[in-house]
Amino acid sequence: MIIILLVIAVVLFFLTWNLIRNNTVSYTLGGIFALCIIVLGGMIVANYSTHYGMEKVTTTKTESLASMSKDTNLLVYQPIGTDGSEKVVVYKNTASQTKTKHTQTDDTTSKIVENAKSNKLVVKETRWVYKNNTYKLMFGIADNNHVLIKRTNTFYVKKDMLVLTANQAKAMPKIVKAEQAQVNSKAGKAKLAKEGAAFAKEAVANAMMKNDKISSADKAEIVKQATAAFKVQEKAKVMQAILKEVKQVK
Repeated sequence: MIIILLVIAVVLFFLTWNLIRNNTVSYTLGGIFALCIIVLGGMIVANYSTHYGMEKVTTTKTESLASMSKDTNLLVYQPIGTDGSEKVVVYKNTASQTKTKHTQTDDTTSKIVENAKSNKLVVKETRWVYKNNTYKLMFGIADNNHVLIKRTNTFYVKKDMLVLTANQAKAMPKIVKAEQAQVNSKAGKAKLAKEGAAFAKEAVANAMMKNDKISSADKAEIVKQATAAFKVQEKAKVMQAILKEVKQVK
């Protein structure tokens, strides 16, 4: 609309300056239309350079966040930039989602907050929006309504979700396979059996220190519980070893 008004003002200025023979009327109307041209032109420049007629509007939305992998609770990101401080995060909103999403780079900052209470993505956007319909009608031809100023993606992940770079996630299956091969080897199984027996024996000894008259059935139950606890403990140790090696991948 403002472009149309500017064109009209220019045409009227030309007509009044050249076709009206009464100098007083010609100069007066010409001055008015010249002022209109200056004001309208200034408004266009102000809208382009300082977003005249617009205001910053910030919106926040929360999205669900699911694991990237069916086998491992995982979130993947790729460091970018010279110092790697910025990142592109690859993620899914639901486990059934077939295609992954990734965060943007233009005017966008993505960060990951670990050990959160729940897995979620909070997207905060600030955009230039016209203050009212009048400004929108005047400058809408510029197609600059809802232009993004900045976006912040904050990924909140629980303690059990692994946060790895793309290279680390790619290397992880090979590292897991190698670690499992070592555990399942003859030497590995013998080592676990020996340590498991010692763990159960210690559990029985501790129980007998409290009650030296426990029955055989009670001893068997203690051994059963100790064996299960040992397996959980060893599984955690294996996972820690895997993660330590994975985290060393650049």
